[in-house]
Amino acid sequence: MFRIRKVSEKKFVVEVLVSKWTLFGLKKEWKPFVKSAGLDCAWHHSTYDFAMMNLLNEVKEQIK
Repeated sequence: MFRIRKVSEKKFVVEVLVSKWTLFGLKKEWKPFVKSAGLDCAWHHSTYDFAMMNLLNEVKEQIK
């Protein structure tokens, strides 16, 4: 499951829902899906449309 979250006035971040096992069962949390090259921080988009286009491109790349 994916979502596009508005971080600030003109910043949008694409996130994915990740599940992992803990001592108390499954824990779900949202993590950045589109990241900066070589870094572990989220890539910020200026508009919702750019975030959607980048999400679709990343999904197409993973399907190949």
